[in-house]
Amino acid sequence: MKQGPEIARGFTLLELLLALVLSAMLLTVLSAGSYTIVSDWQRDGSSLDEELNQTLSLVQLERALSAAYPERYFDREISSFQPVFQGDSSTLIFASTVAPTVRQGMSIWHLSNSESGVELRLVSAMASNPTSRIDSAPTITLLPNYDLRIRYLQQSQFDSVSWTDLWQGSDKALPIAIELSYLPRQQDENHPRLVQLVPIKVSTEDSSGLLIGVQ
Repeated sequence: MKQGPEIARGFTLLELLLALVLSAMLLTVLSAGSYTIVSDWQRDGSSLDEELNQTLSLVQLERALSAAYPERYFDREISSFQPVFQGDSSTLIFASTVAPTVRQGMSIWHLSNSESGVELRLVSAMASNPTSRIDSAPTITLLPNYDLRIRYLQQSQFDSVSWTDLWQGSDKALPIAIELSYLPRQQDENHPRLVQLVPIKVSTEDSSGLLIGVQ
């Protein structure tokens, strides 16, 4: 018996509703996954930018410290020349021929610990007693949630060397090298212990000190 042409069967209303529900569920899952990926990428990017800025700051600090110079200023209160370079286990102030700006010149660097972390202050050396302006200088947080520990490598009269936590300085002498240890306040893989060992380029035999002003 001859059959007529087959009539195409359409979708029922129930099948259409089921397809819409499945599509909506799939879009929801894809949207949540995309949001998670973008959030992770932005968080990782921000963390990378922060680590890069901190690394560049430490590199700049190392360059400045290696170019430390035994500058002096005249202190009227005691009527004598005083060295800029002074330091202990948690604080360091020094003059450097490396400036953090395009305009080159002698600058005074001050490192210390604070509630926020390791802080840096900078002032120009082209003034009388630049150390008196350190407290009013703006602060730069080098490493948040870190503490700084400093040691100084000194040479004795018998050519032996040793580390000390205090450097009161003199008109001519600078340490052979400086060790900067950055200790994290929170111990985890995102806050490792960092150490910088920086040799001082200016030798203690050749450095006569440079007068920078009279107070």
